[in-house]
Amino acid sequence: MYTSVRNAPEVPPGDGDQAVAEQAAETAPRTSRRRRITGQVGGTVIAMGAVSFLTDASAEMVTAVLPLFLILQVGLTPLQYGVVDGVYQGATVLVRLVGGYLADRWRRPKIVCTVGYGLSAVTKLGLLGVGSAASTSFVLAVDRAGKGIRTAPRDAVIAAASRPALLGRAFGVHRTLDTAGAMLGPLLAFLVLLAVPGGYHPVFVVSFGVAVLGVAVLVLFVPDIRWKAYSMPLAFSTTSKAAEILPAAATVCAARPSALPAPSPRRRCRAGRTGLRGPHPCPPRRAGRRPWLSLLPWTPSLRSD
Repeated sequence: MYTSVRNAPEVPPGDGDQAVAEQAAETAPRTSRRRRITGQVGGTVIAMGAVSFLTDASAEMVTAVLPLFLILQVGLTPLQYGVVDGVYQGATVLVRLVGGYLADRWRRPKIVCTVGYGLSAVTKLGLLGVGSAASTSFVLAVDRAGKGIRTAPRDAVIAAASRPALLGRAFGVHRTLDTAGAMLGPLLAFLVLLAVPGGYHPVFVVSFGVAVLGVAVLVLFVPDIRWKAYSMPLAFSTTSKAAEILPAAATVCAARPSALPAPSPRRRCRAGRTGLRGPHPCPPRRAGRRPWLSLLPWTPSLRSD
């Protein structure tokens, strides 16, 4: 590297331009490939990926040492540990519905995400005071409840911050960072155990610090995305569709009366019955054409409206 232009050797203008062009041509494919992978998904997706990276690293630190901690230090039996593990794995089933409902109800998924990630972070310190199967199950259930609460709003934030054509890429980037954090967590846990043999509490403290860092990234770098409520019909209704179409059709017919043929009395009767063109008297049906109609109990309702 030359410290000044005075010390640089003289390069002919043509050769210098060609060298710069060749260097740009060599670096362009790598830069464009990197931009195609991560540059188009947006900063919100990257930030949510970083949050999941840190949170999953924290969660997997606990998961890696939890069996040893509960059996060797807390003193749980294998049966009790099986119950605790079942609660740990199944506590998110119903809470996921609650998280999605709250995100749609409040239309502020970031707040719901923050609550879920905050619960998971606090429970890391709660593990420092557990001493029985009941207290351990409660703390782990709260941790899994936080995971269930944040899952649906997190996906909603990623979907809202991504273009429809890049949804697969956005979720792919997020899952990559999420999985990388899950791989890093056990390594960090065993490094702490290597430095402090038998020190499960230091693992929980480090895990809490990593989780708090993830919550800080969420609060500082993820925007508070809001959306409006949309009211959609629950089912297809011909009456509602006709109510939308008929005003325009009435305007066209009023401007050009000869555009449509005059309706027959029977057609006007059907229109009056459905309320499309106003009430019209229905002419009586001729019983001679269908004599069996007079035998039916609903015949009077057919003859007059």
